[in-house]
Order: sequence, then C-alpha cells, then structure tokens
Amino acid sequence: MNNILSVASDTTFQNFMQIKELESVGYLYTAKNALKKIGKLDNNLNTSITDSNNIINSLADSVYELDSLAFMNPNNNYSAQREIYVEQIGDQKALIEDALLQQKSLDVSFITQAENANNLVTASVLPDDNEKFINSMAVLYLKEGISGITSYYSQILSIANQCPFEGGISVYRARVFVSLLNDTVGYDDDTVCELKGIYRQLANHTKVEVNDGLIIRPNPTSDFVEIIISHQMVGICTIEIKDITGRTVYSGVLDCKQKSKIVSISSFNEGIYTVTVTLNDKFVKLAKLAIVR
Repeated sequence: MNNILSVASDTTFQNFMQIKELESVGYLYTAKNALKKIGKLDNNLNTSITDSNNIINSLADSVYELDSLAFMNPNNNYSAQREIYVEQIGDQKALIEDALLQQKSLDVSFITQAENANNLVTASVLPDDNEKFINSMAVLYLKEGISGITSYYSQILSIANQCPFEGGISVYRARVFVSLLNDTVGYDDDTVCELKGIYRQLANHTKVEVNDGLIIRPNPTSDFVEIIISHQMVGICTIEIKDITGRTVYSGVLDCKQKSKIVSISSFNEGIYTVTVTLNDKFVKLAKLAIVR
C-alpha cells in the first residue's frame, strides 16, 4: 500500500501519465489497472458483507440455543422467536446478495473500461503489441470463459513461446492462458532468448532467484511467476508458496518432468514469500519470491 501511495504522490510519475494518458502507454496502463480491479471486493462492500456474515453467525447461534431449549423444554414454545431470527438471517443474506450484485456491476464496468482503453492502443513495439492482444484475451476470458479464447490458442501460444526479454511480461501472461488450454506445454527460454541474441546480453541484469535447481522468474514480480525445476526429477512435485507468517497462500502439483509451472500471484499482497518444492513428501527445493507493485 505504501508503494501505491508513494507512486500516486510522485510528481514525476503523475506528469508522465498526464502526458502519456492519451497515448498507447497510457491506454495500456488504464487497461491494466481496470483488469486488476476485477474480482476484488470494493472496501465498502467488503465491510458490508463481513458485517452481515458476523450478524448471520450470531443469529445462527441464537437459533441453535433456542432449538436446544426447545429440546430440553418441549412444553415451551420458542417458535415465534425462532422465526424472527430466521427472518433476520434472510434479511442479512439478501444484503450480501445485493452487495455481490453491486460488485458484479462494478466488475462489468471495469471490463468495459479495460476493453475500451485497450482498443485505443496503437502498438509500435512488440511488448505493447503482446500486451494489447493478451489484454483482449483477458477480456474475452472474463466475458465468455475458456470457450472465449479457445479459437485464439495458436496466437496465444506464439506469444508464450517468445523470449520474455523481447516479448515483455505478457509472455508470462500468455503462458497462463496456454496452461488453461493445454497444461503439457513447456518452455525453453534459455535457448529461445539465446537464438535472439538477447539472453547473454541481459543475463547479468535479470533478477532471477536460483536456489540449487529451483528458478523463480521474474523476481521481483507483480502478476505472474514462473517456477522452474532445472534439475532432472521424476515424479509428482508439490509446489507451495508461503508468506512471512508461514501461511500457505498457494499449493499446486506438477509432473516434475514438465519442469515449469506458471502461477498467478495478482491477488497476493506485496512482500517476501517462500517457494518450496517437495517430491514424494520429501523437501527438495526452496527459494525466495518478492512481490512488488
């Protein structure tokens, strides 16, 4: 949050965005921000839903107590009070449904905002072109689900197979979509980037966390991370990401022969995380991941 506030108050950044607001970089920035807001509860709605859930839990406890009293004292009639509690629970559920409908309406507006801004982009470089296309895939996916992007598989795969240093962060976003359509695809960035004459030039400047056969890239990251097992391993690997409190925020499995897995971390808070890989319930790899926005 402090990073967001500092960026918002950065005069240089504000001036830059004012100048570029009606250019491709500005439209891409607008689309990116709109897409990030989708699915994240508005603070006021989140508070409303939390309050209603707390009230429901309290009323449910009251109903349970009345039912217990009725069981122990069958001659007493608690039905009228019970009906009041049940009706109040229904009211709170209606408030939650209304809040969720409001959030859905907000999400629709964010999708429209992202789509409109993205359509205004006139890309002149490959990373911008990739970002515009993957943004359009994100919009389609949000509107229609997996069926909306199936016919674009070849174009998405083409971007996913690019050298990330050439194609930009959207290469990793493309790989997430590819994994939804075909989770058997692997990537050899070392060879692809080297063939482009890029890898050797940028290798010393690329922030990649390597820890005894476990590669995390990009690192730091903000939206997606690729977890690569560089050593030969056979079996099913379990990947876990834990925050600084030790709480597991992600858990997934991977056929170790595939070596690579893309994970979306857009919903994670900023901070330092630990990535661990276990094989047959035995710890084998560990690395640090930094999420910065």
